[in-house]
Amino acid sequence: MTGSLLAASWRAVGGPPLLVLAGVAAVLTLATMPLLDDGFADRVRIGVAMLLACAWATTAEDPASEVAAASPLAPWRRCAARLLVGICVVLPVAVLALALGEIRVSQTPLSGAVLQVIGVMAIGPALGFGMWAWAGLSHPAYAATVGVLSCTMAMWFLPATWSVVQVQTWGPPWEAAVLRWTALAVFGLAVMATAWRDPLARR
Repeated sequence: MTGSLLAASWRAVGGPPLLVLAGVAAVLTLATMPLLDDGFADRVRIGVAMLLACAWATTAEDPASEVAAASPLAPWRRCAARLLVGICVVLPVAVLALALGEIRVSQTPLSGAVLQVIGVMAIGPALGFGMWAWAGLSHPAYAATVGVLSCTMAMWFLPATWSVVQVQTWGPPWEAAVLRWTALAVFGLAVMATAWRDPLARR
């Protein structure tokens, strides 16, 4: 990664969608601090992770897609640079949410909470880059945001044995939940890595 590539990536994705969504997540984290003691820490964490997933999905925006053939940089380098820029914005908010939840006695152990947040957040760029690569959308952030909201809503209606957001924090159900969060994160990263492949190389 070069400085010029990161600077160009910031100009491409460092606009209102990314910053506003990350800012709303930070405000939500701070505004709900008084409620965390009442057992809402886990719900707040999921809400923050959902907003950060939407923010992270904006890194799939590829203004250079129309001239990619003339670019000396491989698609995966441009995509990875934009994703890295997004991480620099969303990561501090995620750490803040996790830290406050831990301080205010979250019901979920910190290690599991970290996996849960990563799993939910990975949904955003996975949908964004997937739509960019396979649906041909050069501006997939809005569609990916709708996808993140839909996926998060669906998570609340899953049966207890498949739940991603509400789990027992001890015994076999807890271990199964950790595996589901890990699988969700790995699957999201795998989708991104696959989407970053050069279309000509796939052919």
